Amino acid sequence: MKALFFLFSILFFISCDETRKEVNDEIIVEKITIPAIEKNRKHLLFQLKNGVLFFDIKPFSGVVKEFYAEGSIKSSAQYYL
Repeated sequence: MKALFFLFSILFFISCDETRKEVNDEIIVEKITIPAIEKNRKHLLFQLKNGVLFFDIKPFSGVVKEFYAEGSIKSSAQYYL
């Protein structure tokens, strides 16, 4: 019984003493070219599904801009698929 307790104690301390190594995976992309298509964000054909932006049922790659009432740019976002 003492031997079993001793064995579990050793296993406990060994398993708690392990240092964890962080893995830093990096994705390096050489070059991404965003198509020169610009659309207004308020267009009714835009839909966001599962993190993918669709325009007229097709995945959209390009620039989406949102405008203030007077016409200046409020925001601009680039999408690439």
